[in-house]
Amino acid sequence: MAPRWRGTRGLGSNLAWLLGLVALAASLPPGWSQGPDRREDFGRWQTTPSHCLLVRTLLARTASSPPSRLGRGCRSVRLDQQLPGLLSLRFSEAGPEARLSDQVLTLAGVLKPGSRAMDCRDGRCQPRWPLTLRVSAVAERGFSPEQNPSQLPQARLAQGDCHLDAAGARCLVNDNDGLAWQVEVAW
Repeated sequence: MAPRWRGTRGLGSNLAWLLGLVALAASLPPGWSQGPDRREDFGRWQTTPSHCLLVRTLLARTASSPPSRLGRGCRSVRLDQQLPGLLSLRFSEAGPEARLSDQVLTLAGVLKPGSRAMDCRDGRCQPRWPLTLRVSAVAERGFSPEQNPSQLPQARLAQGDCHLDAAGARCLVNDNDGLAWQVEVAW
């Protein structure tokens, strides 16, 4: 059985999570980056979606307990590239100019083969559609009724995929705590 890791409250655990993602990116095969024409490896692309639906489902653990579902929207979508091939996709209830949001969902992972890293210059990126993100971690804040919105996001290991193209994003992700996320976004 794989170890269950939950980085929650401390800055150290969130730093460990980020360092783990960087270590994962360092293990990418040679030639993963897009060659000498690349200006920067990192940056961000952000948009305000025309449609956004985030559905969080607690999967049934027994036949007698039905699954519970919680659906929310988002007003801002951000794609961050820390290194070529290492991305995080962030959905927030706040608009793109707001500094903080009570509800945030972040999916992080690596690009699947055949997907190209974003083209970044001066911290701003342009995605090269289509791309598929292999999700390996999920972090959320403000979706659980028992979680105080001022707390740091709760991060967990996860598995799933996000398919992004010029029209929007579709994600199906399961974490190790029995939660499933379905995301449908149109830009």
